[in-house]
Amino acid sequence: MAIGVLKGLQLAGIEVPEELSVTGFDNILFSAYTNPPLTTFDQPKKYIGSEAARLLLGLFKSDTGSNLPDSKIQILKADCWSASQPRRR
Repeated sequence: MAIGVLKGLQLAGIEVPEELSVTGFDNILFSAYTNPPLTTFDQPKKYIGSEAARLLLGLFKSDTGSNLPDSKIQILKADCWSASQPRRR
């Protein structure tokens, strides 16, 4: 979806990241080949699935449930994001 947003912004003449930040959420292979390269979150999908199953099974075994796992999500910064951008009007 973020790659489509980049393309749409390019067609609209909006400069990324100078005027607007775009961030992806799944670190797909193509994010490195966009112009500019897409900033994206890398999610450990296998870990998230196994932790979800572990937590669900834990809920079946006890009345109190269990604590949530530590986050293993990383932000991979590329050129598509700028922390200090003026607002577009």
